Amino acid sequence: MNRSLPIAALVDLRRQPMEDVLERVEEALRVRLDREALVRKRRSLGGRTERGTWVRIERRGFERIGPQGWNGTEAAAVLQGVAMPEWYRGVAWREPGEPVMWRADELELLASASVAGGALVLEDPGLPDAWWAALNASLDALADQQTPRIATPDTVTITQEQVTRTLGEVFPGVTDTRIERWAPAHADLTWANVMAPEFSIVDWEDWAMAPRGLTVVETRRPRHP
Repeated sequence: MNRSLPIAALVDLRRQPMEDVLERVEEALRVRLDREALVRKRRSLGGRTERGTWVRIERRGFERIGPQGWNGTEAAAVLQGVAMPEWYRGVAWREPGEPVMWRADELELLASASVAGGALVLEDPGLPDAWWAALNASLDALADQQTPRIATPDTVTITQEQVTRTLGEVFPGVTDTRIERWAPAHADLTWANVMAPEFSIVDWEDWAMAPRGLTVVETRRPRHP
């Protein structure tokens, strides 16, 4: 996080009036959002459009936007061999008088739903072998990509200093925390961001280079008892 930037006030979009933002997005992208089916989260919301697409809207403070910008979803559109919704167009603007940016991306609307409503699953979701093969193929394809971007899980840019500090807090006996190899990672590959029965990975806003192994351990096949 860049401490020299002003800190944006915390806003929960689940409780914030959003009509002005929705109207601005509709005008910019020339779509009509289904107000009755909006999915509202703390810092983002999404909804279907009348032309059968999906629009994701996010609010982010300047302190959470680094020099590489804030267009991960758009940048992911060039990835080859990874199952993901197609990106169509996007728009971004500054909130007047505040150190805050808004971004909206229009994407392919997927027929499948998230495997889970949250990051974890407590029981085997019963996914077929073909689903796991598609996951492995996408992760292998992602590992072969190249990008100058650095991953920003939960909007925080990964750095050597951050890794050293985090590992020291959890494993105080570990002394060598050097990141020897970086590799492309989704950076938020939880059960909420993988779809089934047709496999796909969503929410690419924070993907980029990360310590090798991050993607591998985020989503794993559950073990049977």
